[in-house]
Amino acid sequence: MESRSNAVLDTQYSALPDDFLEPVRLQITGSNPSRLELITHGEMMDKREASSTAATPRFYAFIDGSIEVYPTPDQAYTLEMVYYSSLDALTSSNTTNWIITYHPDAYLYGALTHSAPYLAEDARTQVWATLFQNAITGINMEDDKVKAGGSGHRIRIRSF
Repeated sequence: MESRSNAVLDTQYSALPDDFLEPVRLQITGSNPSRLELITHGEMMDKREASSTAATPRFYAFIDGSIEVYPTPDQAYTLEMVYYSSLDALTSSNTTNWIITYHPDAYLYGALTHSAPYLAEDARTQVWATLFQNAITGINMEDDKVKAGGSGHRIRIRSF
């Protein structure tokens, strides 16, 4: 569910993508790339009270469905956002997404699990719930494997 999007960052507030759920990484790209640090709304207000000088943004916070950056940009920057995105709803015109393509068992067992209240005390309910959880666990494990490059986790030992 990770997505990447670029936006022009030239004001204090910028709109989030429509499918934005949660940030993974926000950074300014270009000749001097820099990663933005997430801060709270209270910290943002404190920084604005301390200084209102425009410069390259270093911090961001989420305010009312948009991104607020500090300092306010002194020019136009390209902001690269890597974020978790929502899934497009399945409709008669949008009949597929990556979950139904690669993990149809998650939809099947999720639907069967949600049918439980209508089936009363059906003994299969627990089986379906277990199979649904196994499907979700499989998706998460596949995601972890991709992020680790398939090589597993490595421990770095530093000498002091």
